[in-house]
Amino acid sequence: MAYLELLGDREDVAVRSVANYSELTSRVDASEIPTRLKGIEKRLPDEDTVDVLLATNMIAVGVDVDRLGLMAVMGQPQTTAEYIQATSRVGRAHPGLVAVMLNSARARDRSHYENFQHYHSALYREVESTSVTPFSARARERGLHAVIVALARILIPEARPNEGAGRVDSYEHILRGRIRSLLLERVQAVTPSEVTAVEQGFDEFVDRWCQEADTHNVLLFEPKLGNRAPSLLKSYDDSEDRQAWPTLWSLRDVDAESALFMEGTR
Repeated sequence: MAYLELLGDREDVAVRSVANYSELTSRVDASEIPTRLKGIEKRLPDEDTVDVLLATNMIAVGVDVDRLGLMAVMGQPQTTAEYIQATSRVGRAHPGLVAVMLNSARARDRSHYENFQHYHSALYREVESTSVTPFSARARERGLHAVIVALARILIPEARPNEGAGRVDSYEHILRGRIRSLLLERVQAVTPSEVTAVEQGFDEFVDRWCQEADTHNVLLFEPKLGNRAPSLLKSYDDSEDRQAWPTLWSLRDVDAESALFMEGTR
């Protein structure tokens, strides 16, 4: 704000009021982020309208706010993919402006400055390839059950309602037949060495699913607010003692949080 006042005095113009600002950085507790994202959607004449949002590269994923129209990027991001993702947060509903503040003391920033026009004329050609480990043990643990449920709800009409989880007996044969075959064909084509492990994981999850449906009169795919019926899946941050599979609802989720305390000794 002090620098804005300095610029205002230099140009002899009135300084725009910055009465309310917000922040999306690692200093903000993860539980507060959804509230802050809702906060930046507020528009005038709301008194809580955010004037400035300070953010790190965490803004690159999942921030879809039409109101954002001006972005100042401090230094060139490490990857082109990150650069595209971050700068595409503005101008989503109306024309936006992105100002890139490059640091002349950094060789990488100087290179981008010298090739700025050429680089941006073929931006997507510069996107780096990413390395992945498909169907590895940790990937199966996090997402195999979600893939099975997604395929079931897309391909089987009876499984589409939330309450369809409890009617698995009517389409169990499709799960163990067509959907199992589709998944294993994909594994065979991508990582043949993981076929047996994926088979075991598939059977384990479907067996558990059928067992839960037999045990309960009503079984939902995901918990429903105000409904005490058990669910097959639950969010990673669900604090309730549910006998359900922890599931990532979005790409912003990565894992449950753990508290870490460090003690020093003399």
